[in-house]
Amino acid sequence: MPVYIRSRMIMYIVKDIYLIIALSIFISLVLLGIIGSSMIRNPLRIIGGRLEPPSSKHLLGTDSLGRDIFAQIVHGIKNSIAVGLLAAVIGISIALTLGLLSGFLKATMLGMLLNALIDIFLLIPGLPLLLLLSAIIRIRSMILVATLIGTIFAWPAPSRAIRALALTLSEREFISLAKISGKNTFDIAFKEITPLMAPYVLLQFTAMYASAIFSEAGISLLGLGPTNVVTLGWVLNQALVMNAFVVRAWWWFIPAGAMLSLLVLSLYSIPLIVSRKLQLLRV
Repeated sequence: MPVYIRSRMIMYIVKDIYLIIALSIFISLVLLGIIGSSMIRNPLRIIGGRLEPPSSKHLLGTDSLGRDIFAQIVHGIKNSIAVGLLAAVIGISIALTLGLLSGFLKATMLGMLLNALIDIFLLIPGLPLLLLLSAIIRIRSMILVATLIGTIFAWPAPSRAIRALALTLSEREFISLAKISGKNTFDIAFKEITPLMAPYVLLQFTAMYASAIFSEAGISLLGLGPTNVVTLGWVLNQALVMNAFVVRAWWWFIPAGAMLSLLVLSLYSIPLIVSRKLQLLRV
């Protein structure tokens, strides 16, 4: 594809107002988490009275122990983003490797074994297994939780989609020529096919990122998330455990839930919007 046509396609996609809104929301939350957490050092320090409503002193009030909820949410955004990013990187790495090799080497024993492995993990209920392992492991670091999400829950479905794309690309004429020329199989897979899949893999990564953040929030809400850091799921768990709903401390759970929703939905929207624009370009 000529460079000028590709540039026009990119500009056509980037100018979409919904994409701009989604990116703006996500970037704003990232900046809030990074900059805010550097200014607010300890989100667990008791600095006020119990269950104080929002005020000029405490923007989002305090919890039942007198801890500032705004500080917890700011740190929670940063840590949720970090957990999701690490989980997505691990997940997309596994999905790309297994999906690409199982598709490109479909006729070999290795390709069939990798395909069988993907099928097995697709059949395993990932979320219950993730919850079980989190319950067994008492001390759970942020890295451990991200690794569990990335290696168990995140990669099976994307790897199947990547495999289907690899199967299609492996039939292209230039791939056949590369095989005839004696190029190494793995060089062809990772140097010839992978660059062609890069846009699709990036979309998969973005969706996986959103899914990982939501998964961490879900297990943290149940008290099975990271034990050493504050995340948005942890904030919601504290609100649940300490009966914020019963005492009607809406400032405890509504802002945290809203931030989590904005974070996940803004990320989920990006691949959906880009995919829709690409479909319109093909018509």
